[in-house]
Amino acid sequence: MNELHLPWLEMSVLIPLCGAAWVSQLKNRDRARTISIVFSVITLVCAVGEWIDFSTLDSYGAHDHWDVIQAIFHRDVFVIDELSAPLLPLAALLYMTTIMTTLRTKVNRFSFGWTLFSEAVLLATLSCKHPWMIIALLAIAVIPPWLELRQRNQNTNVYLAHMGMFIGLLVVGQFLAGSNSDPTNPPIVAGCLLTAGALIRSGICPLHCWMTDLFEKATFGTALLFVTPMTGAYAVMRLVLPIAPAWALQSIAILSLTTAVYAAGMALVQRDSRRFFCYLFR
Repeated sequence: MNELHLPWLEMSVLIPLCGAAWVSQLKNRDRARTISIVFSVITLVCAVGEWIDFSTLDSYGAHDHWDVIQAIFHRDVFVIDELSAPLLPLAALLYMTTIMTTLRTKVNRFSFGWTLFSEAVLLATLSCKHPWMIIALLAIAVIPPWLELRQRNQNTNVYLAHMGMFIGLLVVGQFLAGSNSDPTNPPIVAGCLLTAGALIRSGICPLHCWMTDLFEKATFGTALLFVTPMTGAYAVMRLVLPIAPAWALQSIAILSLTTAVYAAGMALVQRDSRRFFCYLFR
């Protein structure tokens, strides 16, 4: 497999992690916001560098140069391809703009440390192709919003129930799928479980009530960053697409189209701004 010229992927993950560790120790919220902006900008530069570097290789896939994780575990954990390469700078840009546009009047409510941590987890997820690693990272990404809800003394039952089903379905489905599955001999039960788990995370109608609950109870930035990157769709591409038959993919397309029409209609009649953005970004 081709190598990038620099370890862009590892830097894109480690930089926001270091920023999260630093920011979490600061008591001055304005300073925490400033440092978070700096780290998010540096992360965006690394993500854009990765995309440009990959585009010059004329290759379907590539991994980091001086890949420390590959040297330790003898496995290409962080690998990008034509699907994930442009997603990394888009995700980094989303986090940077959200942090930069957070009002100073809201900095006491918004956790910059957990936001940078979530960014690192998201970029690691988009840089990964190994099914079990993707599932583990998707499970870790659930934790920061839950902690914020607990900190705000909000009820977490709806969020926990849906995220628990989402993670459980992915784990059981991937266990049943094994490593030798393919579309010519698809594991029907495993494919259905993986699809159901990914659709829950995507907020497909009618399994979308956790989204409105999250937008109502969490800070707007946290809810936006948890929903907008559409990691559920990425899970479908990595976990379901390699083993799914054509009819399963057509079913996903129909459900997605139905949800888009439903969300558009609901967004038109909303009077609450948070619910409006919830349906708009679904």
